[in-house]
Amino acid sequence: MFNEFKELEQKEHSKEELISICKQYQLERYQFIGYFMNNALAATPNDFTNYINLVFDYFFKEQKLLDQA
Repeated sequence: MFNEFKELEQKEHSKEELISICKQYQLERYQFIGYFMNNALAATPNDFTNYINLVFDYFFKEQKLLDQA
């Protein structure tokens, strides 16, 4: 998911990946986001900012993916 988003910057595809991964591995969305952000700490500052924007601006605020199970 990191590499795909970094290369393509397709938010909708990232959303579909998030939902799919959570279903496949029986994870809550907030759990996956925790793993995602933990791994994002190893990214460059610019990439980290893009990942944070994806999670908070798109997943949380715009799509409200973290408000529901």
